[in-house]
Amino acid sequence: MFSKTDNCSLFEQPLLSSLTPIEIEQVCFMSIGSGSSGNCYYFSSPCGSILIDVGLPLRMVEHALAGIGKTFKQLSAILVTHSHSDHSRSVARLSALYNIHVIAPEQVFLLLDNQDRKNRVAIHNRTYIADGSSFKVAGFNVDSFLVPHDCPECLGYVLTYKNFKLALLSDVGHYTPHHYRIARLVNHLVLESNYDREMLIKGNYPYKLRQRIAGPLGHTCNYEAAEFLQQVHHNNLKRVWLCHLSKENNTPERCYNAFVERFNNTKTELELGELISVLPRFNPSQPYFFAVDSTQNQP
Repeated sequence: MFSKTDNCSLFEQPLLSSLTPIEIEQVCFMSIGSGSSGNCYYFSSPCGSILIDVGLPLRMVEHALAGIGKTFKQLSAILVTHSHSDHSRSVARLSALYNIHVIAPEQVFLLLDNQDRKNRVAIHNRTYIADGSSFKVAGFNVDSFLVPHDCPECLGYVLTYKNFKLALLSDVGHYTPHHYRIARLVNHLVLESNYDREMLIKGNYPYKLRQRIAGPLGHTCNYEAAEFLQQVHHNNLKRVWLCHLSKENNTPERCYNAFVERFNNTKTELELGELISVLPRFNPSQPYFFAVDSTQNQP
């Protein structure tokens, strides 16, 4: 699918104009927005940059990128997890406006073609992937994996650049054995913690919607995410970002406290604070920079 003969693949655009030697050895992660109202994540390596999901207005995404000195023109590709609008709303328009490659399951392209007939992803800018696909883009080795959710072909991703390894696990109806294996191998994790059980039960959502959210193809609650993290936690896990919080059925405080309760006997408050961050729903997070081992060859 992609050339693996060089460290930078077909869709990578080396960022040379404004980088210092220190920056060249860094990977960057930033959440542009994370929640039921829209999701978008930015990643960069010395070889290029990508977005995973564009479920937000383009003006908001553009403003966030400008805050770290980046533009749409510098993007190597857009990856999409699944077809729900809070993840895919602005993908086709961004691709059409800036001629950006889109990597996604077939169902995502089917939805985008029907959703926005004026702005379609050009045929030459499409790469179809599925569960178990492996490819290289923007310097990252990417592996996709299936996530149980109430839409066809919902995927998670593992991004690897040298000794940096991150998994994105969102919109999870239930965890599979493969999710546990993945989480025990990465050193960074973006993990859904969508709703608080009590808030969902006592909230104003119709019964059928509450059943869908809490069902095996819905979303992950705070308690389930905290339990999962406790079971997969290992010494090489450096950072965990809690994502996709519901506006109506969760708060950052309730979300974080669920993890405090779960890790009460194993981690101090300071240790937990250094490990876990709750991503903002409507605003960009700070950019996180990670030094990579320049002596390690990229597979």
